[in-house]
Amino acid sequence: MRPPDPSRNSNPDAEHPEAGHSGRATVHASCVVVGECGVLIRGPSGSGKSTLARRLVADARRDGRFAALVADDRVKLTPTGGRIIAEVPPRIAGMLEVRNIGIVKVAFEPACIVRLVVDCEKAYPARMPDPAAQRADICGIVLPRLSLCGSAAISPDILDFLMTQHAFSGFVDDEMMKT
Repeated sequence: MRPPDPSRNSNPDAEHPEAGHSGRATVHASCVVVGECGVLIRGPSGSGKSTLARRLVADARRDGRFAALVADDRVKLTPTGGRIIAEVPPRIAGMLEVRNIGIVKVAFEPACIVRLVVDCEKAYPARMPDPAAQRADICGIVLPRLSLCGSAAISPDILDFLMTQHAFSGFVDDEMMKT
């Protein structure tokens, strides 16, 4: 990952190298699928990406929803038909890092359509974020974005928000969720 460009601080995607690319990219991230919605989880090492992925899958399954890991640590992103397809690189398929335990084997799905980007940040995000901060440009495709302060910020309310069909009503342009 390249270091952040201070001249682009107003852009939440400035530190993510996949932003603005028009082709395939492999990124440092985790990805899960909950129901039919892929959640791309970005952030620096140690920010809680794997923890959030595990909790989203476990909580969704506990509630009777389909959920699975797609990829942990590295995710292949491909823009196609106005959508982003997330895939697991074959060498890490079914592997998930569990802090203080190591790499464990888990059930996984090989791919999903990304519907939400979650950025695990080191600092608490703005309480009332600017609308531009609620969007992420991934390979030239704009998606809804949510910023969290690591896995410690995960609460049942946030998980419910992520997993409901109407989670994005009024959050960002409804047009983004119709594709």
